[in-house]
Amino acid sequence: MESKTYLVRPDTPFEDQYPLSSCDLQVPPVFTSKVLIYSTDGRQLSPSSPEAQSLLSRLQGSLKSFLRQPGPGILAYPQLLGQVVRPVDGGQLHIAVKESSAIHFNVVHRPDIKFDSLHHNGRFAVDAINLADFKVELDLTQSPDSSRNCVIHLTFIDGGFVLLVQVAHQITDASGFAGLIRHWLQRARDGLSADAQSGDSPEAIHDKSRLCQDNIEGVTDGLQRLEVAFKNASAGMKPLASMKSTMRIAKNFWVSAQKLEELRASLQGESPKKPTAFQSIAVLLWRCIVRTRLTPETDLASTESKGFFVTNMRQRLKPPLPNDFFGNSATWVFTGLPISTLLDDEKRTVPINEVQKVLQQDTNELNLLLTNQFISRQMKAGVYPPMNLMGYDVLFNSWEHFYPDMKDLDVGLGTFCAMRRMTESITPSLVLILPSYGRRLNGPDDKFKYGYPGGIEVQVHLFSDQMELLQKDPEWLQFATTH
Repeated sequence: MESKTYLVRPDTPFEDQYPLSSCDLQVPPVFTSKVLIYSTDGRQLSPSSPEAQSLLSRLQGSLKSFLRQPGPGILAYPQLLGQVVRPVDGGQLHIAVKESSAIHFNVVHRPDIKFDSLHHNGRFAVDAINLADFKVELDLTQSPDSSRNCVIHLTFIDGGFVLLVQVAHQITDASGFAGLIRHWLQRARDGLSADAQSGDSPEAIHDKSRLCQDNIEGVTDGLQRLEVAFKNASAGMKPLASMKSTMRIAKNFWVSAQKLEELRASLQGESPKKPTAFQSIAVLLWRCIVRTRLTPETDLASTESKGFFVTNMRQRLKPPLPNDFFGNSATWVFTGLPISTLLDDEKRTVPINEVQKVLQQDTNELNLLLTNQFISRQMKAGVYPPMNLMGYDVLFNSWEHFYPDMKDLDVGLGTFCAMRRMTESITPSLVLILPSYGRRLNGPDDKFKYGYPGGIEVQVHLFSDQMELLQKDPEWLQFATTH
């Protein structure tokens, strides 16, 4: 294995500090890792080849162009250089950038890894991708000022290359991460003059003042239900006794455009609005996942299952935050149902009615800000959210619209095939809709050998014995296939 590490620094070094909002402080100190997979149509490129050197130069040059201080008309991402630190006086965490700060950019040659080993018939299963194969472990003691917020790995394999981008979750959520990726790759592809601005005031993507408020007043039904949930949450929640294994795994499933429309039609509830793709997938998987957890001791009528729905506040605030806001701006809303109701085939419309109701009534600006404020205060007091993800609760999120077109991931070399969310610490009971690149309504296209097949891709995180049951669930298999 041939490898080399580059240190990407700004042309003009600087030192500064950047605040973290209450949303940022609710996030655990972990990396969000995105793997971008590219085909070179059977060609094997070494890092020293002219094409690879051109790609490396463009990626590094584009990245460097964002490593500057924000200012009027300047699109910058200085936080990538820094580290999240807590002042010695016990003050609030913030991002610190030093003049010596740099981003590690690792380039590796792995001709022993075959491109075809990453997919089956053009489908890239998340469990077929070994994150360790595309990541260089860093000895940060040798470079203590290196960025702890961003690490990049570019691996050339037999028949393609893999770009692994890791960004600290505390500095931005998946939406802000996606904006960074789009701008970075556009400049790498089209030149440094491309996308020189993000809206009229690109520096506004760093304004977190509205997410740092701690004096919001008001009462909503959503807040009152949240207060009750925190009060009733049991301490030290443990896995269900029926679990044979505590190993957590992730798998990707595919729901075709045709099957998705059939599912949406079958779940039409009281609302005149047809259920969205997210709502429909959520209700279906909520039923199926809970079914994998039933035990002989489960009291279906009295046992409640809660569905938590991650909600991006960017466009729900008034005025909205910038589209490319860089930071965490998500909170969640929830609803709960007795398991007996959730699984009753004669009450199939009840769950969709509840989900549509909570996503309509609880996602207004006031309730989201009050929810975020309340959760932040509870966590500062050492009280964590009442999500029993080891039990009957399920967490739902969607990245579907983060990349409107597959061209957003084009780097000017090879063909983009797939983006996969990889993580070393798998959250139990997570359902994540992956990007559809504006191709949800499309069917499989023979012109795209490895391209997005249309419909919806869903990543599900479960304990291994539950995943085994989900893959055999007749209701789930009526609509979904496994990658």
